[in-house]
Amino acid sequence: MDGKPNEPGRRLARNDRGYAIGEGHPRVKWSDELVEEVRIMHEDHKLGWRKLAKLFNVPKQTIRGWIYFETRTQHAARYVYAEEGK
Repeated sequence: MDGKPNEPGRRLARNDRGYAIGEGHPRVKWSDELVEEVRIMHEDHKLGWRKLAKLFNVPKQTIRGWIYFETRTQHAARYVYAEEGK
């Protein structure tokens, strides 16, 4: 991930209730790009979650949550820009 999640001027995704999601969430550890890449590798190359965990050096349960859409499932309803001091 490039820079800090709430770096001023950075575009942040919000769900329909206005809550931060994806890379815009303050406790995010993994980029949206990585999540999407893992999901594509699982679908296109039929790699299991254990193998993907080793390949990307991400905990197995995290990968499992991504590929079975248990986590990182919300879609952005709107975007906002991070402001100075927030």
